[in-house]
Amino acid sequence: MSNIGIIAEFNPFHDGHKYLIDKARTMLDIDNVTVVCSGNFVQRGLPAIFSKEVRAKMALDCGVDLVLELPTVFSLADAGTFAKASVSTLDKCGVIDYLIFGAECNDINILDEIADVLYNEPNSFKCALKEFLSTGDSYPLARQKALESYFKRNINNVISGSNNILAIEYLIALKELNSSIKPVCIKRIGEGYQSLNMDSTYPSATAIRQSIENNEHIDLGYNYPENFLELNDFSLILGHLLTKNIDDYIKNNELKNRIKNLSDSFIDFESFAKNIKAKNMTYTATLRNLFRLVLDIKYKDLDIISNNYNNYATILGFNKNSDILSQIKKRGVINLVSKISDFSKTCSSVDKLILDINLRADEIYRKVYMNKYKTVIPNEFRRQIVIKK
Repeated sequence: MSNIGIIAEFNPFHDGHKYLIDKARTMLDIDNVTVVCSGNFVQRGLPAIFSKEVRAKMALDCGVDLVLELPTVFSLADAGTFAKASVSTLDKCGVIDYLIFGAECNDINILDEIADVLYNEPNSFKCALKEFLSTGDSYPLARQKALESYFKRNINNVISGSNNILAIEYLIALKELNSSIKPVCIKRIGEGYQSLNMDSTYPSATAIRQSIENNEHIDLGYNYPENFLELNDFSLILGHLLTKNIDDYIKNNELKNRIKNLSDSFIDFESFAKNIKAKNMTYTATLRNLFRLVLDIKYKDLDIISNNYNNYATILGFNKNSDILSQIKKRGVINLVSKISDFSKTCSSVDKLILDINLRADEIYRKVYMNKYKTVIPNEFRRQIVIKK
C-alpha cells in the first residue's frame, strides 16, 4: 500500500480532478490521498470562486483523505515557487510515496529531460535565455524559446501546455529537494484550460467558473454553492489602494510605472489588469502583483520568506477513517496546524510572517464575501476543520 500526494487548486473541484484521483487508484495500490491545496487565492492570480472550506469538502467527498493548505504567499507566486512550496510540503510529510499530476503530455521521460535542463542550466541554455529576455519577452516565453533553441527541435507542444509547465516545475522541485517521492504523470483529458466549452464530458475549470459567474445552470454531479466570489468583487479595494504609494508592493519598474500612469482610468479589477499588462509580463503575473497590493504583501516580506518553504501546514480537512495524520505525526518533519491561535504563539518569525499574511488574506476574502452576501461567516480563528466521517 502507498500514500500519494496531489497538488491542486480545485477552483472549483470538477470531474477532471476526480478522474485524476480515480485513475491513480487504478494504477497504484493506494492507501491514502493527500492534497496540498491553495487557500482563498490561487496561482492564476484570482480569488478562489468558493472558499477553501467548500473546496476541501468537495475533495474529501470524492476520495481525498487529507487536505493541507498552501499559504497565500506561495499560492500567489510564480509557477516555480508554487511548485517548490507544494512539493516541499508533501516531502516534509515524510510518508508520501508518489506525486500524481496531470499533464497534456504524459511522457514522463520528455518532461524530465526538460526539467533536467532547467535544473542544471547548461551554458548554452542560459545564454539563449538571456538573449530572449533582452528582447523584452516575458520570462515564460523567453524560457520556452531558449528550450527550443537548446533542444534544436520543436518542443512547443510540450512546454506550452499549462499543465505541462506545472508538471515540469514539480519535477524540478523534486530534484532540488532531493526528494524520494516518485513522480507519476497521468494524461490530462477533456478541454484545455482556456476552453469555454461546457458541452464536453470534462469541461475546464475556466468554463465552469464562467458558467457559475453568469448564473447559468450547470449539472456536473456536484452541488456547487450559490454564493461565490469573482475577480471584480475586489475592485473597490484595489481602486482605493491605487490612490496610495505602491512602491513597496510592485518590484517590476515597468509594471509600477504603468499602474501609476493608468490609475486614473481604473474602472474595475479585470479591465485594469488587462490595461496595464506589459509585454514582458503575463496576464496572470499581472494579476498576482495586483493582489499582493490588495493583500498588503510587500516584496521585502517575500524576500524574507524566500526559500523558507513550508515548515508548517494548516489542516483544512481530513477523512476520520484514514490513518494519514497519525503517519505524518510519526514520520514527518512538518508542523500540522489544527489550532492557529496556539501555533502563532510558538512558531518561528518567518513562519509567523507567512501565517500573518495568510490570516490577512483570509480576512479580506471573508469581508468581501460578507459584504456581497450580507451574511456573517466565521473568521480564521473560529473556522472548523472539515471532517469526513
